[in-house]
Amino acid sequence: MATSKRTAKQGPTKTTTPDAREAIIAAANALPTKEVHRPPQYVAPWLAWADALAKLAAADAAALATVPLGEGPLTADELARFAAGVALARQSVQTAGVLRINTVITETDAERTLLWAVRADQRRLDRALQLRFADDRAGRAFLRGLRQGDPSDPVDALDDTEKLLALADSDAHRAWLAALPKGEGAAVKRLRDALGPLRAAVTRLRPSPDAAAQRELFRRVLTLLVATAGRIGRAGRYLTGDVPGRERAYAAFKRPKAKKPRAKKPAPKKPADPA
Repeated sequence: MATSKRTAKQGPTKTTTPDAREAIIAAANALPTKEVHRPPQYVAPWLAWADALAKLAAADAAALATVPLGEGPLTADELARFAAGVALARQSVQTAGVLRINTVITETDAERTLLWAVRADQRRLDRALQLRFADDRAGRAFLRGLRQGDPSDPVDALDDTEKLLALADSDAHRAWLAALPKGEGAAVKRLRDALGPLRAAVTRLRPSPDAAAQRELFRRVLTLLVATAGRIGRAGRYLTGDVPGRERAYAAFKRPKAKKPRAKKPAPKKPADPA
């Protein structure tokens, strides 16, 4: 059967093998939770870029292995895991809908507005607490943990809200936050008022255990892919940076440009009715 150009473009790379797929899943599941990061912005375009990078790296594998990266040279197994991870992540986006909160239920406008407002107040408190914890290692670790979640996930937003309110209501920080000049005290009150509606949204939108497990695996695989893509990029730019025609082959990902809205054509004038 002939394969269309579109199917070939979206399909897994030729370097993908069942062993490599199992290896990337095992490595992703073994990641400590504190090392799991948010997916990059524009995930679908990033994965398309990473797929092209995987194909390019497979073709240049022997040369890439000679580059003395600080963490050790790239290996054929690492490149195979990268290709398998990209294929797995793209498949998850296309078939499992992991970029959506739930594959069936979607947010209402009110829930989106609530989540946006909650995240805005959390960022306001985060900026203030960076001052508070400038010399406090445990405090800075607490803030880093809050930033690791998915900003569009109401479950994560609720968890972060409850943790921030517990801190803001403590004797050590209550008066300090209330005295700040940029409205942090009001932000704490708004977060407290938002707890009930946020819990209701979480109850309605909470993904099934299977969907939640798929999303967690997706985040873990993406964490590994971003790290390996950085290694491939550094090695590839070293090899091709001075090669005419190839100096941009391993360029870093660039976010897609926003499409300009098309100008509407003026409606044709109706001919005047004859007198």
